[in-house]
Amino acid sequence: MKSAILRGLKYGAVVLVISGLFGLFFGLFDAQFIKPALVSMTHIGLFVVVNFIISILLWLPTVVLYALKKSVQPLVKYIGISFGFILVFMPYLLLMKYLPYNPFA
Repeated sequence: MKSAILRGLKYGAVVLVISGLFGLFFGLFDAQFIKPALVSMTHIGLFVVVNFIISILLWLPTVVLYALKKSVQPLVKYIGISFGFILVFMPYLLLMKYLPYNPFA
């Protein structure tokens, strides 16, 4: 589980940076660099939050399968990677929520 969370942290940081770069490159066409980058990172962050909610819902089948002595390794990896992603994206989303700058306006 620990290695899956660490892998999720690494993948989450890479996805956050790449989504920001894609938004930055998209902003080259409009001469606005920061706004499209923040918007693209926020949109990816919303998908990460939805994915985390789905992984939370998978805890129940994981417990049931573990009680039945079935293999739960893929589910545990998915939950760990999803948790790592949310640890990367949640500070960014909270920062965007509480900053006075609104990139959507």
